[in-house]
Amino acid sequence: MYRETIPVIRKSPLTDQVVQELTKQILSGVLAPGALLKQGALAQWLKVSRTPLREAMRVLLADGLLLQHANGTFSVIAPTLEDARDTYELREVIDGFAARMASIRATDDEIEELERLVILIEATCEPFDASQYLEAVTNFHIGLLRASANKAMLGLETTIRVSTRVLYTKFAVRKERLVAAAQEHRMLCEAIKGRDPVSAEQLAQSHVRNVIKFWIDDTNDGSST
Repeated sequence: MYRETIPVIRKSPLTDQVVQELTKQILSGVLAPGALLKQGALAQWLKVSRTPLREAMRVLLADGLLLQHANGTFSVIAPTLEDARDTYELREVIDGFAARMASIRATDDEIEELERLVILIEATCEPFDASQYLEAVTNFHIGLLRASANKAMLGLETTIRVSTRVLYTKFAVRKERLVAAAQEHRMLCEAIKGRDPVSAEQLAQSHVRNVIKFWIDDTNDGSST
């Protein structure tokens, strides 16, 4: 059923390790978008019991990487182009405003943390580590939200976390887009550090538009083959 050979999971906490391994397999495309996850086969594949597997699947459901169906089964999220467009039209507004305000209000410690995350994003491109890349990108955008020092924006953390994880599955196997995105995060961080609200807002919005453009172009390429 599953193509890749993966390491036996032994260390504690077991659920966290199962979450990490399943995330890696989803982002690498081994567990493809829309794939139905059969718990018995997965438990055997991972060499774990069904209890930590079920707990891990609930975590991935909350993270937006899985869907749960009426009969209780789980499948890998399979966002459509319409899903991506709707989500990132909203993200363009949120991220642009967050970047503008962060360039004005971010503390030195918050900017230092954004810089650390940019370095981590770049480092995980080569050799590519899908799980670490996703974690760093997600934390960067949540850090941007917090650095805006806007209480209303803080309520959007779940929106940022879930939308980043859900739509990231499209890009995880396209290294050229990941490298370009790393550069975009670098430029955005530099604008915030330079206290340039206009550039920061424009760069954040441009990054979001580039994401959706890639999605559209990739979808069109796929439909023409």
